[in-house]
Amino acid sequence: MAAATPAVSWLPQNRPECANLFKNGEEIELFSSPNELLLLLTKQANNYELRNLQTIAARKTLLKMHTSRHRINQYHEWIDKNIAPTFYLP
Repeated sequence: MAAATPAVSWLPQNRPECANLFKNGEEIELFSSPNELLLLLTKQANNYELRNLQTIAARKTLLKMHTSRHRINQYHEWIDKNIAPTFYLP
């Protein structure tokens, strides 16, 4: 993503909301088992276009929703206006 590299990440069972940070299969690849990881890495390794498209899509979401500037503004609203941050995709 930020390093122009596609992201493959474990999805913790006790934190399903993490799946809403980026669009699975479009901006990131999420896995929940070693077998699933192997399949995703194989798919990524063999498909340059997929890697490139996911990286570009993830970077757009990253810049739109997940920069430190966004977080600072969200925390200010939380403190000043009691509006809790929304980190997830709409």
